[in-house]
Amino acid sequence: MAKILCIEDNQDFVIYLTSVLKDHTLSFAPTLNYAFKYVQNGRESFDLILLDVSLPDGNGIKALSQFKDAFSAKDIPIIILSADNDILSKVAAFGVGADDYIVKPPHSAELKARILLS
Repeated sequence: MAKILCIEDNQDFVIYLTSVLKDHTLSFAPTLNYAFKYVQNGRESFDLILLDVSLPDGNGIKALSQFKDAFSAKDIPIIILSADNDILSKVAAFGVGADDYIVKPPHSAELKARILLS
């Protein structure tokens, strides 16, 4: 069972993640700012971070390197979640340190498999 921080603002997708990943411990942050505060308090560590690209207060790909630096999360895999299946978006995500890129909404079997591989 992994401890996963899901930075996602779409409530329908949050419900989907909760149902598919019920064997894991999930924490949710609806914005980048909330996620930064959540992790900076230091009360929890995570095995994996799921980071949405499109958030109310910024772009997940642009924030990814700041995220790794701010939380000393260099060893924590970060998977980008995006509705965008464009190759340039994927290349940009990998270029700043993403460990994987999942196009939303993923099939439940794909999501579980990618999390197991992380």
